[in-house]
Amino acid sequence: MKNFYRNILILLVSISFSVSLYAQECGIIYVTPNGASSGVAGTRATPANLTYGLTLVSLTDTRLWLAAGTYNTAAEIPLVNNVTIEGGFNATTWIKSNATPTIIHRTNQIVLVPANGTAVFFGFNVSGFRLQDLTLTMDIPNGVASSAYGIYLNGCSNYDIVRVDVTAADGTPGVAGAPGAPGAPGNAGADGAAGNANEIGRFVATPGGTGANNGGNGAGNGTHSGATHVLSVAGSGPCGGAGGASGSGPQSSFFN
Repeated sequence: MKNFYRNILILLVSISFSVSLYAQECGIIYVTPNGASSGVAGTRATPANLTYGLTLVSLTDTRLWLAAGTYNTAAEIPLVNNVTIEGGFNATTWIKSNATPTIIHRTNQIVLVPANGTAVFFGFNVSGFRLQDLTLTMDIPNGVASSAYGIYLNGCSNYDIVRVDVTAADGTPGVAGAPGAPGAPGNAGADGAAGNANEIGRFVATPGGTGANNGGNGAGNGTHSGATHVLSVAGSGPCGGAGGASGSGPQSSFFN
């Protein structure tokens, strides 16, 4: 009978020891920047890193306590229903402190989600989660026309984001636009302006002057029977004056 109780005691100790190795403490998963990436981890004595700590979430272990420090991640961190991610803990005592922040830094690789974008945390149709006492920073994403989100949520509900400092990165420039279409023809030009009045006189011909002396009277032709036989022809002067009038003489009787 004595041996029976001893065996029961050994069995209970073994079960207790086994639980302490594999179960989280009070539903808390302890996380540090350089924590374990495999095996038995997530306890105070053996914290997990952030990536591995997220895989230890279960129906009963739903709280991640993150020690102060910087957590670099090359991929978005998926949010999970009813899970709390809380920072600001001392890695030795696991007491909250505002002296040093818990920084989650997203590097610049584009992994997902949304298309051609990057984020620190993302959630699709997730509810009941809580983010608290965290500082989120990002690098500028790779690629053309890439967006950057500190926290990307789509269809999420009933969540709390408490004392979370988010500094999202700049997005990247888009692709160059195509050349524009040719412009329409211009309208007809307006009439030219009037010329300078001072220049016009240079090109206008002026009439020549009148000669100083008129030409002499032309010689007259005789008349026959009182009738003028031929009109006299205008004379011409030496100085280019106007021709003289036709001459006239007495009636000749030579032709009678």
